[in-house]
Amino acid sequence: MLKTLGFLAVASGVLVLFGWCFNLQVLKGVLPGYATMKPVTATGFIFSGLVLRLLAPNFGIRPVRSRASLWGRTLAILIMLLGVESFLEIALGFDAGHMSPLSAINFLCLGLAFLWIEVDWPGGHRPSEYLALFVAVTGFLGLAGYIYGVGGLHRSVPFSSTALHTTILFIFVSIGVMLLRPDRGLISVLTSDHVGGWMARRILPITSSLPFVIGWVRTHGERAGLYGHELGFAIFAVINIAIMAIIVWINAFYLNRIDAEKDENEKKIQLASQNLNHTNQELQAEITRREAAQESLRLANDNLENKVAERTAKLLAANKELEAFSYSVSHDLRAPLRAIDGFSKLLLESSAQVLNEEQRSFLQRVCSNSERMGRLIDDMLSFSRLARSELRHSEVNLSELAEQVVEELRKEHPERKVEVSILPGMRTQGDGNLLRVVLVNLLGNAWKFTSKKEEAKIEFSQLEDRGKGIFFIRDNGAGFDMIYAGRLFGAFQRLHGISEFEGNGIGLATVHRILTRHQGTIRAEAKTGEGAAFYFEIPRKSGDLSDEDSPK
Repeated sequence: MLKTLGFLAVASGVLVLFGWCFNLQVLKGVLPGYATMKPVTATGFIFSGLVLRLLAPNFGIRPVRSRASLWGRTLAILIMLLGVESFLEIALGFDAGHMSPLSAINFLCLGLAFLWIEVDWPGGHRPSEYLALFVAVTGFLGLAGYIYGVGGLHRSVPFSSTALHTTILFIFVSIGVMLLRPDRGLISVLTSDHVGGWMARRILPITSSLPFVIGWVRTHGERAGLYGHELGFAIFAVINIAIMAIIVWINAFYLNRIDAEKDENEKKIQLASQNLNHTNQELQAEITRREAAQESLRLANDNLENKVAERTAKLLAANKELEAFSYSVSHDLRAPLRAIDGFSKLLLESSAQVLNEEQRSFLQRVCSNSERMGRLIDDMLSFSRLARSELRHSEVNLSELAEQVVEELRKEHPERKVEVSILPGMRTQGDGNLLRVVLVNLLGNAWKFTSKKEEAKIEFSQLEDRGKGIFFIRDNGAGFDMIYAGRLFGAFQRLHGISEFEGNGIGLATVHRILTRHQGTIRAEAKTGEGAAFYFEIPRKSGDLSDEDSPK
């Protein structure tokens, strides 16, 4: 709005100056016979339009706003000087194209209004608004004089009239002055968001324009002889009353609708508040229930932790007792076992000539089972020691360990021809002694279960994704049925009979325990008569590299 008013004032002043330069009567006086706007008046309106733009709120950033305010006040002083100059010309009798006395007074008031735009008197009164109202009233009087053809309303002194576009521009500029600070003073009533401001913005344009129109119709009807003065006055009064009644009725209708909507909204708000209070009560009850449940859970957790700690202590004690018992039993079994084995061999050697073939076979079976029992006791002791031994992590070359294990197997069984393939450079992190036990058992099993194959093959390698550290040992031996895979890693569990393959079923259980202590895993894949493959994973740690991964 301010931009538009400022632009109109500047553009009108520029057009009037253009009309004076090129002697265009339509720009100087609008219509033939009408008073003309003087160049000094046009200059005053150009300055006024610029001040409206410079003093407008929210104009640019703060430094720019300060400079704009300074320029605006400077132009306001120039506007006052234009009015003072015109008064001096009139007083001294100079005829230099000065403006009318009324225009000079209006420019003096506008200049003061611009200078006092930030001034507030006690009680919230603003002098700039009163000065602008004075200018607006003189503008409306001059406009009424032109509308009704009453020259006295726009003529300040004989032979000195205010131009039509001058009166209109004074109205526009005075409105702009009041809108410079819309949140303060009288204009704040119109710009407020309350019902009063809304109603004033609807009524004021109609009440300020319709009387001019009705008065113009009445005046020209009387001059045309359509009716007399009394009838014209009566018609004017009736039409005004009717229009005002309609305006009052329309505004009352809208106000009633606003009140109805307000009452409805208040009911909705009240209902929403009740629902919210009910929801809050339910929420508070739920919070109370949850707090009680959390407290019960905390007590249950504390109780569970106590029970777990108590049972863990009992379990540790039981494990220690069990280990001690196993160790003691294993050692205590050795003495009678050695006696059985020794006396059986002594009897076999001393009485070989006396005993028949069947009796010698019985004694040999006793010696053989005694030796097997001794190995079983040794395996039991080794298996129990796995839980007590301390892990010593270091870099382990699995390929070299496997080569050593295979070499030992070849020495024990020189008669066998086994094709063994070992991928070089396989490394991991772990306890070297325990990982050697893993390879001894897995490679030993592969060696054992391929003993009945003419072309035995054993492969020790690593999956392509070396980042996971997954190794495998594969053979083409006897294999097994995957239905029994769940029993594979249990202690003393066998899937083949003693008559087929020797062993006591402790090897894979030992492998599983060692890998579990390394936080690793093991699984098997097999098919009866076609061999088996054991995949075991040892999690890698920092610095765990194979020869192929390490920089050359």
